[in-house]
Amino acid sequence: MVKIIFYGGINEIGGNKILLEDEGTKIFLDFGMSFAQRKKYFLDPYLTPRNRQDLIELNLLPDMPELYESLNDNPFLDMDKVNMDDIGKLIELGIIQAEDAEGNIVGLSGDNKLVNGVLLSHAHEDHYKYVGFIDRANVYCNSQTANLILALKQCNRTNFENDIDNIRIVKKDNPFKIGNLLITPVQVNHSAYGSSAYIVNTSIGNIIYTGDFRLGELTSNFIKIAKESKPKIMICEGTNVGNKKKDCKNEEEVMKKMGRILKKSQGLIFIDFSLKNIERFNNVHKLAFEYGKKLAIPTKLFYILARILYGNVEDFSKEVIKNDKFRNLYVYYRKKEKYDKWEKNIIENDLLLGKQKLINASNLKEEELQKQFVVLFSFFDLKCLPDIKPKNAVFIKSSCEPFDEEMEIDEKIFDNWLDRYNIKRKNIHTSGHIRLEELKKIVKEIKPEFVIPVHTEKVSIFKKEMKKCGVKVIIPEIGKNCLENMNNK
Repeated sequence: MVKIIFYGGINEIGGNKILLEDEGTKIFLDFGMSFAQRKKYFLDPYLTPRNRQDLIELNLLPDMPELYESLNDNPFLDMDKVNMDDIGKLIELGIIQAEDAEGNIVGLSGDNKLVNGVLLSHAHEDHYKYVGFIDRANVYCNSQTANLILALKQCNRTNFENDIDNIRIVKKDNPFKIGNLLITPVQVNHSAYGSSAYIVNTSIGNIIYTGDFRLGELTSNFIKIAKESKPKIMICEGTNVGNKKKDCKNEEEVMKKMGRILKKSQGLIFIDFSLKNIERFNNVHKLAFEYGKKLAIPTKLFYILARILYGNVEDFSKEVIKNDKFRNLYVYYRKKEKYDKWEKNIIENDLLLGKQKLINASNLKEEELQKQFVVLFSFFDLKCLPDIKPKNAVFIKSSCEPFDEEMEIDEKIFDNWLDRYNIKRKNIHTSGHIRLEELKKIVKEIKPEFVIPVHTEKVSIFKKEMKKCGVKVIIPEIGKNCLENMNNK
């Protein structure tokens, strides 16, 4: 008997934790943190959870003791104590796993008492952050997502809420087995590098889990494969259902609007977007190159790019210096009394980038130099504006609009800084999530028998619109098998 039980992602955006069980095999589809639920009780860094039990008590983690226990006492290697140069070494060490000649996953066994594995769709915290609590879980994702998670782990300070080990690498479009389940990962377009959907073959037919996605070349391929699978059930994100805010239709429109600003600008250009959005970085880099601008990226993004594209900082640094396509790429850093190890290797190691590729706020004071640069600049970099004193500057905000009270407060502070330094603001962004009308067309094409909404606050609208597409809709409840009354729908 197939069961699908939700422990998060219902009537909220994020926090996906979906347990899928079939004939003794149990897997989770993502195991993320609920931003909305966590903000009810905690305010970083002033009020934070003390331990796992706090999170269980406040319904941030499922109250399932066996989920957090192992069958044996042999610990996995501590990733923080391993010098990680590349994915190959991690596989050799057994910290992450690879495939054998037949395409089966090989490596250490997770030995969790409750679940056989966790499928991660992508590297956003509302989908993966709490997976480390599942003791010795086998965590499955593609190499892009794995590299991004591991890079973030190295440059973010790890605490008990965001630790993750035992990642097993799977190849896109290449089926693999967990227990009796045959699973096909298929890449999709989203605002996080390496995002995947999954098609799980079960005893009642194929079940699709979309993760988060938007239109694009990868998603078009997913739609084709999903349609051919003739799915019984589609667990589908609905972030933008009921959202009437207007932003750019796609990434191409974003780049056209940014291009017009770069072409006309007579001063420094600041841009803010998620460092996990590698597609956005690639497009902005090409745009800056096209209009003869120098692009300065923060040390954290440089480190992420080095790890996910080249395996290490040393090789990427050599490419940035010698490869013509990187001649306009620079690293922007904030001066600190003390740098973390990963930062220090970039900023203070003259044998890598050298001083010619490193800039900080004091370097950008010159008005003529400001005309040459586009700088990736976050909310937390605003405190450097007194050192830069920008002239004729433009700030391109290329991220989502505020959707809660805390973000609205941040937005007001952001605007105050821009007003203080007479910086023009331009909002140019496209959502990483599928729009309702696009979703309806996709559902009509894939033709699942049932659709289950996740990652949406507008469940009633989702149900109404999906019924128009000729599919049955199952509304899940926390902790209950949502397939129990499936045949009565």
